[in-house]
Amino acid sequence: MSDQTSDMRDPRLLSSPQRGPGRWFQSGLQRVAIVLIGLTLAVAAFFFLAIALVAAISIALVVGARVWWVMRRLRAKAAASAPLEGEYSVVESPQIERAPRER
Repeated sequence: MSDQTSDMRDPRLLSSPQRGPGRWFQSGLQRVAIVLIGLTLAVAAFFFLAIALVAAISIALVVGARVWWVMRRLRAKAAASAPLEGEYSVVESPQIERAPRER
C-alpha cells in the first residue's frame, strides 16, 4: 500500500505528458494545426449559414409573391362578381307616334 501512495506523490508522475490538463498539444506545430483546422471549420460554418440564410429568404420571397398573386386574382374575381350598386330613376319616354307603313 505504501508503494502505491509513494508512486502517486512521485513528481515525475505528476508532470507526465500523458496526464493532466493542457498536455494534449505538446508541440507548437500541433497547436498551429489545431488553430488552422478550427479557423477552417469556422469559415466553412459561416459560409454554410450564409448560403442557408439566402436560400431561406429566397424561398420566403417566392412563397410570399405566390400568395400575393393568388390573393390579387381572388380579389379581382370577387369584385367582378359583386352586385352593382348605384342609384337609378325611371324615366318615362313619350309615346312616339309612327306613321303607318305603306305596303
